Amino acid sequence: MIARTFFLCCAFFAVCFAVVPEARIEALNSPLTTGAANRAQIDRALEIVEETGCEPNLCFAIDGSSSITDDEFQLQLDFVALITGLVSLDEQSGYSAIQYGLRPKFMSRFTQDAAAFLLKVEGTRQLRSVRTFIAPGIGGCMRQFRRVRGQANKIILLGDGRSTFDSRDPPLDPPSIAAQFLAEPNNSICAVGVSFDTTELLEEITGDPDRVFSVADWMSVVDVLADLVEQVCGADAVEF
Repeated sequence: MIARTFFLCCAFFAVCFAVVPEARIEALNSPLTTGAANRAQIDRALEIVEETGCEPNLCFAIDGSSSITDDEFQLQLDFVALITGLVSLDEQSGYSAIQYGLRPKFMSRFTQDAAAFLLKVEGTRQLRSVRTFIAPGIGGCMRQFRRVRGQANKIILLGDGRSTFDSRDPPLDPPSIAAQFLAEPNNSICAVGVSFDTTELLEEITGDPDRVFSVADWMSVVDVLADLVEQVCGADAVEF
């Protein structure tokens, strides 16, 4: 597993979240935040957040199946932390996360405490399920948004794009469950698929090909960071 210390301690983490966004990002000790190309993506994403006044509620659905290695799972957690650090300028935003495998497992239920949310995410253990069941991951996120219906609620689905256990028929297939969530005008789903041949399922889930981002490997997820943040921080994620 990638050797690193996410934060020196809870107190240090809280201090980092009390200051400028750049300090929040610097608190990460991850391969995703190193290198000129990654920093350029992060800087562009910061500009988007600051320009739009982005204030969405986020739920992350991440792949905990055994097709994801230890290092890849850690990079998923890092990516969740990176996105949260970027869009948490507004204290009114909320965060939740669920890990999907054969059975879903909550990493953090809905909270507006970004620091507490990220500490729970970092402490998550991988399910290592032999099957990948995407539908409950989407459904779990939907339940987390019940008390904030009508707000800008965004699901970010991460994974290798494979679903080995879902029903293929409505109403239990992932696209049908996602469609129930997308029926609310301020809701949206973005998906990041890593190292797979087709984006067809993810496009059906998001309902919009522009909300699907494909990369070759988990080290490359930062390549789509700014475009993903731009989708998350759309007009329906801003209070005028």
